[in-house]
Amino acid sequence: MRIAYFSECMTPGQDGVSRVLQRLVLYHRTQGHDVCWITALPDPSLPEAQLCTRSVPVPGYAPYRMSTGWPGHLLAQLAAFAPDVLHIHAPFWLGWAASRLAQRLGIPCVATFHTDFASYVGYHGSGVLAPLLRWHNRLVYNACTLTLVPSRTMQAALTAEGIRRTRVLPHGVDTGAFSPAFRSAAWRRAIGAGGAGPAACILLYVGRLVWEKNLALLAQALPEVLAGQPTAAFVFVGDGPARGALQRQLPQAHFLGYQAGEALATAYASSDALVFPSATETFGNVTLEAMASGLACLVADAGGSADLVEHGVTGLKFAPHCAADLARNLHELVQNEPQRKRMARHGLAFAQRQTWPAILDQQQRVYEELVAHRAGRGPRLPPMPPPAPVEEITRELVGWSLPPAGVLGTGKLTT
Repeated sequence: MRIAYFSECMTPGQDGVSRVLQRLVLYHRTQGHDVCWITALPDPSLPEAQLCTRSVPVPGYAPYRMSTGWPGHLLAQLAAFAPDVLHIHAPFWLGWAASRLAQRLGIPCVATFHTDFASYVGYHGSGVLAPLLRWHNRLVYNACTLTLVPSRTMQAALTAEGIRRTRVLPHGVDTGAFSPAFRSAAWRRAIGAGGAGPAACILLYVGRLVWEKNLALLAQALPEVLAGQPTAAFVFVGDGPARGALQRQLPQAHFLGYQAGEALATAYASSDALVFPSATETFGNVTLEAMASGLACLVADAGGSADLVEHGVTGLKFAPHCAADLARNLHELVQNEPQRKRMARHGLAFAQRQTWPAILDQQQRVYEELVAHRAGRGPRLPPMPPPAPVEEITRELVGWSLPPAGVLGTGKLTT
């Protein structure tokens, strides 16, 4: 099968989305598929073809870029690749343009809803933009043949916002890369050094240090908890624009910066519980990685992480915007060691069933179903909606155009 993927970023380890994409790369190599990537930020280490769009930096997020257009030769190369299916991993200009190109080529277009950007803007004082972003989501995802959503919570939210033709496909976890086997007594001693004694309970946050992860709420609740629990420690793994402010607000916490590979696996397995306050996750990759590492998890009762945690069984959940409820659950997590260890065992058993091969086999069957439908062999799918009334206006605003019909040929991809 020939698959064209559209993603703003292919940089390894950049975020949860890039880690999912790297897993896709490995899977398709084992399946023998022909793949090309259309991206603003390529990964030079990948042998697969990568076609680069025009792009601009994302304000406030220096490592990221956003596609703004593609040169004519890129479109010709993509058309010559003759993909069987397009798969969108980016919802902005790139996703919209890909969905329109799929309609022009007459081939299936799948999207994965990785990130709820409309929920982010409120954390940056720009909540007025949320309706515009949700309108844009409807424009892009309703133009796709099918949208894959990683959790039932997000599927319900998208349905309520008017996005049709969705299917739940969760993410998996590599239980070889994340395991209790990476637990390190030396790592724990290093965290406890200089304090009141060895840390009896190490709480961990993993992820980008950005305000949309609900970190202001954590900074509000955490000092009281740590003051009342002298043998507890809190560790941040990750980096981002909020790091400086968090370090000033939480001088008692440990900030280890960005970690990857075995260093990240050691940080997970050597801690006692994950605290992940984000209420904007579509899935919560770090929650599943923590479970696979043998940790109990405390998460916001919102977004995709809430689907992964069963309260009192595999972890605890708190009211997503209530600092008092977060603090109460933090106290319970630190003080009740038998409960914490029991939840960790149940979480580990759950994570060990969520393997990447099983998940990606399901995605492969989605592709096969859509390609068979295109050939008239598959089940009947819901009809595509008519083009949005504002389509032509939007086309003028973003300044792109499809190639002439004669350019849409077949053949091999050239780079």
